[in-house]
Amino acid sequence: MHELKVTGGQVIDGTGAPPREAEVAVDGGRVAAVGGDVGPAGEVIDAAGLYVAPGFIDAHSHACGTGIGSILHAPTAPSAVQQGITTVMPGMLGHSPL
Repeated sequence: MHELKVTGGQVIDGTGAPPREAEVAVDGGRVAAVGGDVGPAGEVIDAAGLYVAPGFIDAHSHACGTGIGSILHAPTAPSAVQQGITTVMPGMLGHSPL
């Protein structure tokens, strides 16, 4: 049995293929399976009408400054997380205090 299953959503898998309806199973914080029926899970999230996608990388983040959008100001990075960003690469301009 999986820890978590997301059902009913349109999966965007990052390969360039068109979105498709599929279930996504998660175990230990990692995607364990994607398919038509991934089996039972302890928790089920209904994503009907939504897209399900891997985390996005912000390869030129300005989160390294000291302003309101910085990691120092908001360590949980809520504005990034709400956009699906799971990885930021700060300091690309070469003058980061971090």
